[in-house]
Amino acid sequence: MGRPKGRFTAAKTFTLDIMTLEWLHRECLEQKIKASALLTQIIEKHRIGLKTQVPKNTNTIDVYCSTCNDWLPHDVDMVCKGCDNINLVLKAKIEARRQI
Repeated sequence: MGRPKGRFTAAKTFTLDIMTLEWLHRECLEQKIKASALLTQIIEKHRIGLKTQVPKNTNTIDVYCSTCNDWLPHDVDMVCKGCDNINLVLKAKIEARRQI
């Protein structure tokens, strides 16, 4: 049979608590699908939803965070939304601009 063309999958291992595992088992039985297919549906739905959400806070800008190693929104007080740390590189750049 094989895998569908154009679709790449990878096996992952993760830990679930007993309540989540019980819920997952019931959902799989009700929908008559494998756990991996159900989890993929849930993740895809959430991922697509994140792309379509309008940012609620207009006082943020997307800036590279070296702590998270990603481009994430930052508050005007230079706090990264991903790791809640102050972005020292951004702070230094802003201070340098203020002195000009």
